[in-house]
Amino acid sequence: MICCVDCFKDSEIIAIITSLNIRGSCEVCLHEDTYIYDIDRNDNLISYFNELIDIYTPISKMSEEMKEYRAEFSLLKDELNSRWNLFNVGSPKVYKIITEICKKRYEQTPEIFDEPIGIVQMYDKEFKEKNSILRNYNWQGFTEEIKNQNRFHIKSFNSEVFARIIEYASTTFRRGEMFYRARLSNQRATPFPQKCMGAPPKGKASSGRVNPLGISCLYLASGLETAIKEIRAGIHDNVSIAKFELLKDIEVIDLTQLDKFSPLLGYDHVSHAINKEYLTHISNEVGTPLKGNDPNIGYLPSQYICDLIKSEGKKGVKYQSTMDKEEFNLAVFNEEYLRCTEVALYEVTEIKYNFFSKR
Repeated sequence: MICCVDCFKDSEIIAIITSLNIRGSCEVCLHEDTYIYDIDRNDNLISYFNELIDIYTPISKMSEEMKEYRAEFSLLKDELNSRWNLFNVGSPKVYKIITEICKKRYEQTPEIFDEPIGIVQMYDKEFKEKNSILRNYNWQGFTEEIKNQNRFHIKSFNSEVFARIIEYASTTFRRGEMFYRARLSNQRATPFPQKCMGAPPKGKASSGRVNPLGISCLYLASGLETAIKEIRAGIHDNVSIAKFELLKDIEVIDLTQLDKFSPLLGYDHVSHAINKEYLTHISNEVGTPLKGNDPNIGYLPSQYICDLIKSEGKKGVKYQSTMDKEEFNLAVFNEEYLRCTEVALYEVTEIKYNFFSKR
């Protein structure tokens, strides 16, 4: 059987297939003149999939106690898509691909491919206490604790596990890259001076999604238009837009990829699986607009998480723009890594809205 890069979403699998540098027609998704993987002639993916499959137990091999959780189990073909986001094709084609890649495994233990499967350790409280970001708590329990019970010594959050995981979402921005920052300037005939476009002075910063009250942080956008959207400028508003140049390479944590990094990168598969849900919550928490809540309270979960990232020596966090899903924002913990190169005054002349009916 021949599959291709277009059958997959996982970046590491795509890179492996591309590195073979063989083009042709895919027998699965029927795409032509694309990088292909001949399952009968190549074994590059076998060990990766076998290692991932190893963490699962078919329901026929589980204890009676474990079978009580049957409603939470799924088939392997669905699990590889829903939890791991590996494939770009539907479950029937996933089944076809995986049983061919792991043909020997399928012949020896077909039940792992055909029966509902689960990860036994996900129901082991002692294992979760040591290996889960939230120990034996859930996301609601964590947010409730930090907002209403404990502010600085959080029992529900395992910072050691989190510190290990964030390394897989690390990315580097290079010296010379440009970013943007905007300020409303309706009472001005000229743009703000450069010295007024940086982060607020220490002790003067208001509470934000990344920084606590009083701790300064420089919020930037990936593009000029995104910067305008982020301050929610209205029609005919004047806006000062500053361009910031990165003065040195900086390593940041890409929260848009925190729950999407490939299982092929080497992090323990069981721990990865247990934390997948929480990583999605963390990624969404920083990138979701705060609606009607006191920012001093509402932003506490994301501030706590970003402060942990800062304590690990990272220089900032990248997160999805709340106003433009195609763009991103960058919060830099120390503004000395950048310099403002210019500021210009713009007028907003048009605004477009996208909406949908909730009925």
